[in-house]
Amino acid sequence: LEPDGRPTNRLLENDTLLLSTQSDMNGWHYVAGIPKQGLMEKAEIIKNMTWIVTASTLLIGMILCLFLAYRDSTPIHNLLEFVTDQIGSDTSKHKNEYDFLHGNIANLISNNKSLEIELNSQKHILKDSFIKSLLNGEFHSQKGIVDNAEQTDVLFQGNYGYVGILKINGYGDMEDKEITNELSAARLIIKRTLLEQAPTIIMTDLNSDKIVVIFTFNREQESEAIQEIKHIIQNLTSSILNSYRISISSFMGRLFRNYQEISRSYNEAKQTLGYTVNLMNESKMLWYQDFVKETSIFYYPIDMELRLVNAIKMGESF
Repeated sequence: LEPDGRPTNRLLENDTLLLSTQSDMNGWHYVAGIPKQGLMEKAEIIKNMTWIVTASTLLIGMILCLFLAYRDSTPIHNLLEFVTDQIGSDTSKHKNEYDFLHGNIANLISNNKSLEIELNSQKHILKDSFIKSLLNGEFHSQKGIVDNAEQTDVLFQGNYGYVGILKINGYGDMEDKEITNELSAARLIIKRTLLEQAPTIIMTDLNSDKIVVIFTFNREQESEAIQEIKHIIQNLTSSILNSYRISISSFMGRLFRNYQEISRSYNEAKQTLGYTVNLMNESKMLWYQDFVKETSIFYYPIDMELRLVNAIKMGESF
């Protein structure tokens, strides 16, 4: 015990831990000596086990991290090698592989968008070229027309229909840059307004002041087609006249019953336009059947004449 009688706990020189205390019951003093080795034996076991578990956990964690890092980085390295082989860029010009991939992928996306815009532009040109070829009668089979229509996204609502020409009134033969710009804007307004009323209509420009329109429908709708077309054209005429002060006249050919007759209906619309030269400045809707007269003389457009002559020379049916 300490000199003042308090219990003591101390380590002796021979590594023995001396413990002493006094009983409150009988006043006796109890003294015990415990060797340090015996006291620390279990603590050493716990310490060693702790070190083993900690070291094993760290080792397993490092191996797992290396495995996951390798697994996740392999696709990136493969992509890097592929991009390098395809593009041939020098990776040394970039800060790291990610910067290299980011720059080249950004370029690819930009080029892809540019290509998409260019393709859409070309697609519009191809579509317009197909419509003009169809109007000029350059196709010799129904299947050829259908195949080309699918490729150029031209949607026919049926085999039946009418071809019409919309002419912007008031310009006559005037041609200069300002007039051309005005007519271009007017055609754009007319086509946009017409698409709002008839989204499936087929259109193409004819010269600077005319638009060719093709209305198509199924055979079952034949009886209602003329009234529907009149309604659409009348709404178009009044709408653009009231909103933009643009006056148009429309000239319609006769009914076609298959796609190969579209050129015939188109030529009839052009003939109707030629018959009504004195009405160019009035908003009118005129039909070929209202002007056609019985005659023993047949009219063939120049392109149809050439086709007919070639067919006769080759002995084919026309």
